[in-house]
Amino acid sequence: MDKQEALRLGNFLRQKRQDLNLSTRALEKLCGITNPTIVRIENGEFVAPSPKKLARLANALNLPLADVYALAGYIAPKQLPNLKPYLNAKYSYLPEDVISKLEDHIERIIKQEDPLVKT
Repeated sequence: MDKQEALRLGNFLRQKRQDLNLSTRALEKLCGITNPTIVRIENGEFVAPSPKKLARLANALNLPLADVYALAGYIAPKQLPNLKPYLNAKYSYLPEDVISKLEDHIERIIKQEDPLVKT
């Protein structure tokens, strides 16, 4: 993982933490990772964060481990990441807004092709 990918992972984790209205101190209590380490991960300061720490963060934030691992460049056994983390990992050179457009477009195509969805 390079610096840009580390920042993308950190932003993803920070956004989820904020969506849950958790402070870094509250997250520290939930996952047992020190506040300074959480802040450093969120700031993209680790280009190879510990898979164990990422698993603890994913669990505390109710995130699929495969999503977090995909953003970090790790493989999660027996589980595929959701679309956006996959796109972020696969096309890390693209800006976030382009990734979001790709995700929206693919989701629209899936809905159009889903035989269970009546239009």
